[in-house]
Amino acid sequence: MRVLITGANGFIGTHVTRHLLDASHTLRGLVRPGASDPNVALLRDWGVEVVENADDANPCEGIEGIVHLIGSIRKPKDTTFAQMHEGETSSLVEQADEAGVKRFVYISAPGASETAKSEYLRTKWLAEDAIRDEDFEHVILRTSLVVGRRVGHRDSKLMRRLFTMAREKKKMPVLGDGSNALQPIHIANLAEAIEQALTQPALANQTLGLGGPEALTMDQIVTAILRAAGHPEKPLKHIPLGLAKFLAPILQALMSDPPIEKAQVLAMEETEPIDFAEVQALFPRVEFIRFEEALQEYS
Repeated sequence: MRVLITGANGFIGTHVTRHLLDASHTLRGLVRPGASDPNVALLRDWGVEVVENADDANPCEGIEGIVHLIGSIRKPKDTTFAQMHEGETSSLVEQADEAGVKRFVYISAPGASETAKSEYLRTKWLAEDAIRDEDFEHVILRTSLVVGRRVGHRDSKLMRRLFTMAREKKKMPVLGDGSNALQPIHIANLAEAIEQALTQPALANQTLGLGGPEALTMDQIVTAILRAAGHPEKPLKHIPLGLAKFLAPILQALMSDPPIEKAQVLAMEETEPIDFAEVQALFPRVEFIRFEEALQEYS
């Protein structure tokens, strides 16, 4: 299949690109205008056709499938959540429809909803809705926390931040009371699931939760990271969500890279559990990697 990947030079993008190439797909990678980071050169070395997101060309011409990865839970610097998620997705959907794309795979988030308090989750849902309105086949994967080591020159920003704090902080900060649960999925498993979402007829026109084999509380996740970082003795410091909501906009105004943002805090309260038995049934060929095993890659 000839596939277009948006955000191909990002953390998830490089993994998905490499997996799809190994599965004999032909790739076109869509990157921001002027992008020149080392992963762009890496994509070209792999034989990927790299194109910039320019207004005067349709990147979907000649494409059969799309993997749409552009998005962020951190507030974008030069645009808005609405423009990043809904606006860019709507534009891509129109281009895909014009070009006759057969299947569109979108990475969304658990808890995406029209009524979500979190702007991140609300605009993710609006992007989903733009995709569902078109005639081509689609698969929407509401994906939990993605972990695992990098391909190329990028890694998960969140995991890198957590490991840095585990090594440098005297106490490990945890948002909330630590009971909020996530289902971490290894990046290799996500790439496998995306390839199947592109190619399996049975998955067409579905919105699916996607997570790993364990539902882990934030306390369990952070404690495991402390062990992997070699600092199991460090205590946890819980930050009440009410305080985090108050501090987030102040930190965003004062810092270029704040440790917490309002959208992140609200999304924590609205995330939804994922039925892993259903995930296994939908993706039977994927051998899911447990969180502790994934963390060994960081040592």
